[in-house]
Amino acid sequence: MTDQAHPTCDVVAERCALGEPLAEHADHAATCPTCTRLTATASALAGTRHVVDPGVGFAARMMVATQQRIAERRRLRVVGGLAGMVVVGALGVFVMTRGPGALPDRPAPVAAPAPDPDRDPADPRPIDPALRALVRFSDTHTNTHLSARWGHVERSLVPYRALVKGLK
Repeated sequence: MTDQAHPTCDVVAERCALGEPLAEHADHAATCPTCTRLTATASALAGTRHVVDPGVGFAARMMVATQQRIAERRRLRVVGGLAGMVVVGALGVFVMTRGPGALPDRPAPVAAPAPDPDRDPADPRPIDPALRALVRFSDTHTNTHLSARWGHVERSLVPYRALVKGLK
């Protein structure tokens, strides 16, 4: 076999790293040069059997490094949160200050109404003025500037109810 990676070689390397027996892969480890070197190295390391001393103050150094990392993460969270709030605030200001579009200062001149194609020209009945007013007010392009102070509207709606009942 060559030194190329083989799926069984990966299993042998994993078992050596975990200290587990090779079991059914022992035959492959005996014939593969890569696996043979790996198992020999693992056996040599296991044969030393000496305790590794991390040195004096290892726990203190680890605690300090851990505390520094926790503080760094906290700072990054605060900075990220503030940056997100600034972006959302800027987006809100942009949306709230942006107008609905270029509205004309003055209403556009109203052209003469085109003849109604549904109306028979031979029909002598006049068009109701209230209906004509409703059609005129329904033109949103010319009436966008109109508004009412609803607190000052005091007229009764009785005439409009009679108009609506008459249309049914």
